Amino acid sequence: MFRILSRLKQKLIRSGMVKPGKHQSFIKYIDKNSRSFHADHININHFAGWVAGEQEGGVHSPASVQIFRGENLVGEARASMPRVDVSSSGKGPLNCGFQFRLYWRHFEVGHNKAILLVDGKKIANILIYVSVKDLMVAQTDEIVTQMAKK
Repeated sequence: MFRILSRLKQKLIRSGMVKPGKHQSFIKYIDKNSRSFHADHININHFAGWVAGEQEGGVHSPASVQIFRGENLVGEARASMPRVDVSSSGKGPLNCGFQFRLYWRHFEVGHNKAILLVDGKKIANILIYVSVKDLMVAQTDEIVTQMAKK
């Protein structure tokens, strides 16, 4: 039930009838026909979803997912993680999932505009809400990772 209401709210926001909430991230698709794309989580500490890549001779090639904020690349991944839910529903191949963290130093508290590219093609504008807590978690994770390497 929650997913249905969430999707309905996203459609109303896209149509301009409803504005995004103060603390909500949002994707506005530019190219709806290029390929199947879905974002499950949108924040700087966890950006995840799936994208069905191009089929060449019946073979799936993993797509490259990139997010830019201005001229800065703030996150990228290959869509090659297993997604049984997508495969079983027939929306895409088994290995089409992705997840990554965004580089937190390019973000500020509040809404941040970014661009989503799949295989170098701009498919969406993203409005990512970042809280003080999000920035603190990202910074702490970076410090812990650096300490572990030493």
